[in-house]
Amino acid sequence: MPIPISSADLPPVIRQRVDANHRALRERRPLPRDVVARLREQLRVAHTYHSNAIEGNTLTLKETRLILEQGVTIGGKSLREHLEATNNAQGFDWIWDHAKPALRIDHTTVRGLHEIVSRGILTSAGRYRTEQVWITGAAHIPPPALEVVPLLDALFAELRGIRDPVLRMTYGHHRLAFIHPFLDGNGRTARLAANLVLLSAGYPPVVLRVQDRGRYYRALDEADRGRYAALGGVLLRAVDESLTLYLAAVEPERALVPLKTLARRSPYAAHWASTARAVRMPARYGIPASPSSAATAGLSPLPVALLKSTSRLSVCFARLTQISAIWVVIGVSPPPPAVASTPSAIVGRVGSSRRASSARAPSGARAAASR
Repeated sequence: MPIPISSADLPPVIRQRVDANHRALRERRPLPRDVVARLREQLRVAHTYHSNAIEGNTLTLKETRLILEQGVTIGGKSLREHLEATNNAQGFDWIWDHAKPALRIDHTTVRGLHEIVSRGILTSAGRYRTEQVWITGAAHIPPPALEVVPLLDALFAELRGIRDPVLRMTYGHHRLAFIHPFLDGNGRTARLAANLVLLSAGYPPVVLRVQDRGRYYRALDEADRGRYAALGGVLLRAVDESLTLYLAAVEPERALVPLKTLARRSPYAAHWASTARAVRMPARYGIPASPSSAATAGLSPLPVALLKSTSRLSVCFARLTQISAIWVVIGVSPPPPAVASTPSAIVGRVGSSRRASSARAPSGARAAASR
């Protein structure tokens, strides 16, 4: 049976940019060690926070960072939520350290990742389910427990036949969520496995944000029906942003775009361009008109790729009345004053997953987990 995903399921314009940026990243490797360490820690915290938030974890990004970096306990939060944070971060560390070109996703890999993210939370951590599960709000019903291993065998064989890393990551991510091999933690495991595929192919890991959960779930629903275009678009945009984030860490100019460029692409940006011309102030009040000096102005840059891949722009100005030559920041709040604003301070985009409960749910209730 042919695999129901192809390059036609990926947005062509974004795919071209991803390919170009991937080549540019390869040419610049090895990146400076301090840059790599900074990116790793930033993505580790971001992935952990967003991935858990998708599953209903109520820890904030700041609280997640405190738990991971300082080992503190957050008052009013459950032990499970703390374990979800530390476990998911350990899973991220594992895929970062074990990614290699020849790596293949198999039963050992999937069960090992699940054991890490579910340690101390589920008694069945690292073991396939033996019961039926359901997904709340989804038309798809996961296959019976007896079909889990055969379906995974088929998936692993199919993944070896997909040469394109982005397609392999997309297809594997969906099929793991579709099969739902565990009682809980399937989404976290699927996202880590998807990032393991990317890292092994020389791509940076992606972060799927909790704010995009609705779009992500709708894309999964479409993929359940054999239509991968929506899911391919969601995941490819995340790859695009991560690549631009990496390149911006070594080339700050990639992180900023002049207002006049935005004005040619968006009516919203054009409106602000006309406003800015009306309130142009002396240079001594303004923001330097160069990307390299943007950090000193307190700006927090975000990859230009986000502009090209979305129709809605969130344009932030550092006090419009103090602008001489305007540089735009999209979608991210400025960092605290004591922290230098650099491309490595950008938080990536993060994930989603499906959570299920066993067939032994209380009578009258449909076993569930958020999708």
